[in-house]
Amino acid sequence: MLRGGATAIRARGVRRPRVLPAAVAAFLFVLVLAAGIARAQEEPQPANQRGPAMAAGEDGIEVHRHAPNAGDQVMIGAAIVILCFLSGFCLLTLLVLYLPDVTHRLVAEASGSFLKRFLVGAFNTGFLLLLGAITRWTLGIFIIPFLVLCGVGGLLVLCDDAGRRLQLAADAEWNRLRRMGAGWTVIYFACWFPYFGWFVVTPIVLLTAAGTSYLWLFRKRAAAAAPASVGAPAPDPTAPGAAAPPKA
Repeated sequence: MLRGGATAIRARGVRRPRVLPAAVAAFLFVLVLAAGIARAQEEPQPANQRGPAMAAGEDGIEVHRHAPNAGDQVMIGAAIVILCFLSGFCLLTLLVLYLPDVTHRLVAEASGSFLKRFLVGAFNTGFLLLLGAITRWTLGIFIIPFLVLCGVGGLLVLCDDAGRRLQLAADAEWNRLRRMGAGWTVIYFACWFPYFGWFVVTPIVLLTAAGTSYLWLFRKRAAAAAPASVGAPAPDPTAPGAAAPPKA
């Protein structure tokens, strides 16, 4: 079964990326680095070492706790940014690798312009949040997971779309994972742009991603609902056995 799944993935042009082990190793390295920095901030030092913060220990002896300086804060911030980036990339990669049919159908059947998806996402997300607030989040156990799933699914579509545009701009031939990774990189770091990315780009991306999933879930199947007679060719009056047209 696993061999057949791998063959199907290769048939769709999706390769297992060689950079995935490196990404996992970088993820673990950043995680260990962040844990080490956090632990170093909590280690007490002897009282004879002067510092800005002094506290009394369990034995009544004053100890010095190291206050984080600007360098430590920059390292922690960089570690968080890289950790979130790798986490999102690994999540999208797992969805593409192990749910290829669902993700391919989601990308292929996404409809609506960017503005339409944003408006649909803003309206429906606001309605769901209002519904949760009215019910005092009694329905939150259903609303929050639904919003998260819609956001992740729509984000996958946005990353693929941004990757396709980058591929056209670079005039290159990329596989599906590379397109998605390129789109995720651009969208992620655009959201981290100070102020404009935090308060403008991030809400637009999240609401558009949610609206993409809403349109995919609740779209109208006009082709399936159309009557079978629509588009049928007209009968040929010259064919054998055909009824003669009435005379005027």
